[in-house]
Amino acid sequence: MAEAILHNDTILYADSTYEKTADTSIPEDLKDCDDLYAFMRAAKYALQSATTEEFRLVLTNTDKAVANLSDELRTALNSFDATTIINHMQKDPAKRTDIFIGILTRIRVAETHDADGDMVSWAECIAKINSELPLTPTKLGDMDNALAHVYEFIPRTITATTAICQLAKSMADAGYPDLKNRLLDFVKKPDNKQYAPYKDYIRSVFEIFTTKEDCDSLKEFAEKYMFEEDSPESYELTDTQKCYLLTNTYVENLIDSISSVKDEQPQKKLIWSFENLKGLSIGVYEIIYKKFTSLVGQRDRKPLADFMNLINYTIPVLRAIPIAIQSEALKTFYKNITDPRITAAGQNKSISVEVDQDNAQILADFNLTVYRVSGRNISINPCLITIQKNCEEYVKQQLVEFALPD
Repeated sequence: MAEAILHNDTILYADSTYEKTADTSIPEDLKDCDDLYAFMRAAKYALQSATTEEFRLVLTNTDKAVANLSDELRTALNSFDATTIINHMQKDPAKRTDIFIGILTRIRVAETHDADGDMVSWAECIAKINSELPLTPTKLGDMDNALAHVYEFIPRTITATTAICQLAKSMADAGYPDLKNRLLDFVKKPDNKQYAPYKDYIRSVFEIFTTKEDCDSLKEFAEKYMFEEDSPESYELTDTQKCYLLTNTYVENLIDSISSVKDEQPQKKLIWSFENLKGLSIGVYEIIYKKFTSLVGQRDRKPLADFMNLINYTIPVLRAIPIAIQSEALKTFYKNITDPRITAAGQNKSISVEVDQDNAQILADFNLTVYRVSGRNISINPCLITIQKNCEEYVKQQLVEFALPD
């Protein structure tokens, strides 16, 4: 019966209704009436037992534009089948307007019946359509107006996070920023971890919303999130994000979190930050040099192994530093590593006279790296001369590679 009325075939609908109700509902004398009157009388009885779903299908399929669509397409519209809808729109662009009328009609019916679940499903379907066939500003405005009622529910349930964020960006670019603002607010609230798509929305938000204004809005959240729960190296950040999303505050928090050479995670994040972030101030490098000095701690009677562990920890970080500056903090750190100290045996020695061949090469790397980041303003010759007897050829090779005077 529903199939018939959805095709606007009133005679078939009347026949099927009559057949369904003839035994109990239709008086015998109606069998001889005109078809129209028979249809009207039969429908009266049949509709009394019709379900809400049957009414919804009738209301959303009898619009003139929608009635001209194929059975397959109307079935796709009734089931939020974005793939089939996209295929039809690609094959027959002339039908796109009719399809959007069908979508809007269904959204309005869903809103009338407080069917928020259907409206959320339509939001996901529209997002997928927009990903393949970008909507015009006018259609984006129509969709924004139709779906605004359920924006708060979208990030809680829809798992097509990239498509939703792209739809939100398209809407915002067209002058309808409400969905975008809702998504940004959603990811910035840690309480929303309870919703399954939360982390996927964070990733999609960082991927899609990349302007300076977006970075300014997300910076406080991003710096805290990347510090506590994730790492920026797992994201493809744009140059703009590398300037404005993660800043001095993020790097300073990483430095502050280091308490020993066993803290590998902040070390890795620092290396990435120095290699990638664009807007760091000179003061940040002063802070890391002071942190390294604090890790030296009490020098006297500190064993060689402890010095070497610290050197191995700091070399990758120092190599990642992109600029050379004169720094008293760096000079202090270097002297705390290389100057003589009282050994456990009570002797006044520098580590340069204690190292074997392998450690001598590591110490040579350390010296040359410090020389570079200091802008050649720290004298490393005394230490190099001492260790050269253990690794002469290696030191000469490194001096050539660094283009330094021997």
